Amino acid sequence: MSDSTVIPPTHFVTVVWGDDYIDRYLNVALCSQLATGNLPAWSDVEGVSYKVYTTTVSAARLNASPTFATLREVLGVEVLVNDDLERQGGKYAAMNACHHHAVSRIDASEGAMVVLSPDTVWADGSLAALRHVVESGKRVVMTLALRTRLESFLPALLRDDHGNDGAALSVDARDLVRLTIDHLHDYNRSMFWDGDDYNRTPSHVLWPVCKSGILAHNYHLHPLFIHPKRRGVTMAQTIDTDYFTRACPDLDDYHIVTDSDELLATEFSASDDATLNSHIGPDGSAKLRAAQSDPRCPPGADLKAAAVAVFGQAFATPMHRAFLREPIRLHAEAIDERWIDVESRARDVVTSIDAWHDKDARSLLMELFGGVL
Repeated sequence: MSDSTVIPPTHFVTVVWGDDYIDRYLNVALCSQLATGNLPAWSDVEGVSYKVYTTTVSAARLNASPTFATLREVLGVEVLVNDDLERQGGKYAAMNACHHHAVSRIDASEGAMVVLSPDTVWADGSLAALRHVVESGKRVVMTLALRTRLESFLPALLRDDHGNDGAALSVDARDLVRLTIDHLHDYNRSMFWDGDDYNRTPSHVLWPVCKSGILAHNYHLHPLFIHPKRRGVTMAQTIDTDYFTRACPDLDDYHIVTDSDELLATEFSASDDATLNSHIGPDGSAKLRAAQSDPRCPPGADLKAAAVAVFGQAFATPMHRAFLREPIRLHAEAIDERWIDVESRARDVVTSIDAWHDKDARSLLMELFGGVL
């Protein structure tokens, strides 16, 4: 291991409660965190701890779990019980309240936090790679986590050939990419640029590469690691929207994971998740393409780029727009010449979206469509 003296006191933080999410966390997410190249790679670092925010009922399940007992052997664990989580106005409000508390704790200790989700699988070696980046002095590590359909993804993931030995789940990054592609959730599938559907919250713009890869440009990425440069910063929205941009406003302090071989996470959700599926506009992209011939449409205007830019104008900071320009490659095979044309076309699209950021795209789309796609 490298010299860990540059690593600040680091809190691994997860928020989880309720039977469904406790099951996902104990049986899948935590198992992948316990793979040799993940949490165990931090076990010799002074000042590292693992915080779980949960309810009394769910804490009992955690403390009775052999997998959770294994976690305690790897890192110091603190279970923070809050029975108001279920009365916070929804799971996202409850998660935000816990993240507020976690931020106050790292500020008090001059520390940093690693934000983990209970419904995410980590490729083996990902958290060791995170440690390496942190030791280089970066204050923020941003990563992409696409979402899969849990009904088909989890059975495929948990087959014997993926190395689940009970407590630890070791998954190779390229195997995880292939599983992600094979079982991609419709929520993310609607973000493919050339698809017919349209995601009304286009945080990601995606392109398939030869059935074994995905090229992504993204407004919003997951802030896996945050070591605030500014302390006492309030979190007006969520940990992955406004907080990190205020706590660390200098892009030079950021490391964006651009290659899945370095570090990879994949989320899993029910295919019929109503919240996720409500963002999908059936045939929305096809409608945008068809409207290109409308006489009210300016010649040469890319209406889909305009629609994405409207989202960016409303929900993206200048930092998020900088993220959008950075290509991220998820690949189950080696990157080769097959990526060149896709990356070139993607750059042209991002340039078009960027140009629309400074125009009144919303008025044009309202004139053409009169409402949501």
